[in-house]
Amino acid sequence: MSRLLVEKGNACLPIRATEISNPTVKANPNTVMRFKDANGCVAYSRRLTGPGAAERIKKEVHALTLAQARLTGHQDLNSPRLIDFSVQQGYVLASEVQGLSILSNQEPLSHIEREEFVRNTGRCLGLLHDISGGEVAPFNMSTRITFLKNTTKETPFKDEYSRIVGLLEQLHNQVRGSTARFGFVHGDVNVGNILIDESSVGIIDFEFAHQGWQMGDVASYLLRLELVQSSTGNGSKDAGILSNDDRLAFAAGYGLDPAEQPEFGIMLLFEVTKMLLNAPTSLTKANRGRQKRLKQTADAVLEKRTTDLSQIIFGTQ
Repeated sequence: MSRLLVEKGNACLPIRATEISNPTVKANPNTVMRFKDANGCVAYSRRLTGPGAAERIKKEVHALTLAQARLTGHQDLNSPRLIDFSVQQGYVLASEVQGLSILSNQEPLSHIEREEFVRNTGRCLGLLHDISGGEVAPFNMSTRITFLKNTTKETPFKDEYSRIVGLLEQLHNQVRGSTARFGFVHGDVNVGNILIDESSVGIIDFEFAHQGWQMGDVASYLLRLELVQSSTGNGSKDAGILSNDDRLAFAAGYGLDPAEQPEFGIMLLFEVTKMLLNAPTSLTKANRGRQKRLKQTADAVLEKRTTDLSQIIFGTQ
């Protein structure tokens, strides 16, 4: 029986996790198990199995260690604290991060609350990206764009997808080779992985962390935030994809340089094409709503009929 330590305040208390150490337990890939002892200490274990599991565990452990070190001293920014892991047994055990995602809030955030949330998320992501020490590299997305052009995967948005990929390629050719931020990337920055507490913002789920174009994290988060806001009727009234208020609040927290707008715009259009490519085909109620929002996003891009990124992304004149 394994005895693993879970931190609560300044005390380390033991927690029994027989499910982890018992090899007869068959967990599905990516199963997350919640443990709680008699003293109320809580921890989460991510169980990883199958091909590539060992490498993913190593990456997540490395990312959690870096994130913990980077966010230490920022009491309003949190990430899970690594407690224990085993590559052989296939688990990562980490502390709980307090808070709820914006999707869990029963009441929509007010304008001021949302700006503060987006600004603090920008701060958190900016600090994590700074782990790389400001490293840059010549910007090049040619391989990924070629994949998007040649994929045979079916999508309900075949026409929109094809046209946006063409626009993406045209814009990429204009900025390819310029220097852009390259380094630590979370890899899955969506509204479900950002948690809001009364006085803090937490970021979780580091299993896809890697080295890559950091504007991808920024674009992925802002696009998904806008789609969530649009689904509740609280989205932007701007003509572009993103709310100017959200973009400016995030830029202030993150430290986004206006000179990075071209690379950011490319990564955002890349995220749009990925979402169109992976759009659900089954017509459940939830999927119909998602398809509608994706269609609106695609239309916002195509209606501009321009290669001016500021107009496509932000609706500016």
